[in-house]
Amino acid sequence: MVTSGSNILSKEPILAESYFEVDKEGWSMQGDCTLTHSPTEGNPGGCLKAVDAVTGDVFYYLAPAKFLGDKRSAVRLDYDIKWVEPRNLPIFAWDREVELAGGGTLLIYHYQIAAPPRNTWFHYSVPLYASSSTGQRGLGVWTNVTKNRPATDEDFKVVLTSLGKLAIRGEFAHGGPEIGYLDNVVMYRVQKEVPME
Repeated sequence: MVTSGSNILSKEPILAESYFEVDKEGWSMQGDCTLTHSPTEGNPGGCLKAVDAVTGDVFYYLAPAKFLGDKRSAVRLDYDIKWVEPRNLPIFAWDREVELAGGGTLLIYHYQIAAPPRNTWFHYSVPLYASSSTGQRGLGVWTNVTKNRPATDEDFKVVLTSLGKLAIRGEFAHGGPEIGYLDNVVMYRVQKEVPME
């Protein structure tokens, strides 16, 4: 029973979301791949599909305008990744799972595993705040690349006030072709207490 004057947390609110049921929803790519929309290969339904061109660059999925701009209230980024590579090639050693850029500052998120499992969907949940830089929350750490040090609360304030780039790594194999998939990208904001009558 909730009495007058009590508070409960509202359902986790969403700032931006992409489920790719119909099209690419404005997403683009950085790096050596061709991006298309797949209506049936998602988790479930539609998704983004990136085919590696094997020219040497690490490819990233680039978020559209609805994920950018003033995102100071953002607290978490969730998404599903799959990569298909049948030859069991070595993992490409790279420490930038997510990139955030804004206000002249670049932050990168380093996940504590080399790559998600091959040929199956893997869920990422990335905290968008500086306490994750200690490794105490989640399975990764944030770094301020611009200043070559762990990210701080002030860094996130600067970047999220005018977020100009959100990039999600899609390539994991070294020395050969692969196919990447992205689905269910959701940016969550701070929960607010809702007064109950």
